[in-house]
Amino acid sequence: MPPIPYQPIQTGRSATLEFWAAPLSSTMRRIQKGTNQVKMFIGNLSHEETENALRSTFAAYGVVEPVTIETHRQSGLSRGFGFVEMSAADDGERAVAALNGNNRNGRLLTVSVVGPHVTKGGVNSQVKRRY
Repeated sequence: MPPIPYQPIQTGRSATLEFWAAPLSSTMRRIQKGTNQVKMFIGNLSHEETENALRSTFAAYGVVEPVTIETHRQSGLSRGFGFVEMSAADDGERAVAALNGNNRNGRLLTVSVVGPHVTKGGVNSQVKRRY
């Protein structure tokens, strides 16, 4: 296997600092450019809800990527919410408009688009120093 060619990149703080980094893989390029995928939060699910049933509900609005229903660590029961990813943002918006507030198994669904994860900092995100 040939060695990976490294490319110099400059930091924004100082033109004199240079870091060497490997070229981005195709997956990382897709993530950096921003994909058209959309991740949605599905709340107020019944405990009997399955991932396959949720996938078939959202498949009516477009191509469904991974579907996960969060479960309790010890009991294995549904925690009442999950996440659905769709390959096109337009399909996701149509699904949110159509399914938010709908009655499913006696419960009103909450469907919303998930924003990017932002770390806000705090006590645990900083290095603790002793003086």
